[in-house]
Amino acid sequence: MSQMELVGSAYNIWEAFRLRGSLDLEGLRHSFVELVQRHEILRTRFEMTEGRGAQRIDPPGKFDVTVTDLRGLAEAEQAAEVRRYARQQAQEPFDLGRGPLLRVRLLVLSAQEHVLLLGMHHIVSDGWSLDVLVRRAS
Repeated sequence: MSQMELVGSAYNIWEAFRLRGSLDLEGLRHSFVELVQRHEILRTRFEMTEGRGAQRIDPPGKFDVTVTDLRGLAEAEQAAEVRRYARQQAQEPFDLGRGPLLRVRLLVLSAQEHVLLLGMHHIVSDGWSLDVLVRRAS
């Protein structure tokens, strides 16, 4: 169904978290690198080989947390951008054959306030797994 583009973002799982207080960005990045290294499913992609689906687990490596700085915007503009990025994250389909099937974006509102957007494809996660991931990342 994914190859025929019939599902789009229907199997996207995403969550937004408001983070208050000082944030160690490198520590956050390192947490996600460690999570992806520890859990093969977060390095897994699904490609077609000779007309058949095949699971491929990539070796541990770099994982990127996308950071978007919204500090230059007024509060109302920040709120609008947070909603826009959240919608974009929820609606952007994953490429199952290329991966990664986990996306992390940090929106910086101020030195003491951030929004963390997590998105995964349902093929590698579910609601319970997202809860576990969040507990392990914190």
